[in-house]
Amino acid sequence: MSFGLEGQPVIGKMADLQDLGAGERELALPNQGSPEANWAQNARRLGQEMSEGRPIKDATALKYPGETDKITGFYEQERQVLENAGWKLRGGYWFPPGK
Repeated sequence: MSFGLEGQPVIGKMADLQDLGAGERELALPNQGSPEANWAQNARRLGQEMSEGRPIKDATALKYPGETDKITGFYEQERQVLENAGWKLRGGYWFPPGK
């Protein structure tokens, strides 16, 4: 599934972000020195992506459909942010409410 969007944001476990397709990018943030600061930066960046209203690819959900044991760490927190904002996971992509 492709949306033809340059700069398609992709979330997932680090190992699953190794093979991004053309035009896809991970959130890729510099280390802030602590897990708390790293998550704060990650959450802000995810919020910016969500405000664009474009689908967000979930590399781990595509690689391991239905396997909740692969959900840990920041990836789990990213998914919680999306779910709490009403985004729905369909076919390995997170869609904003109403889309």
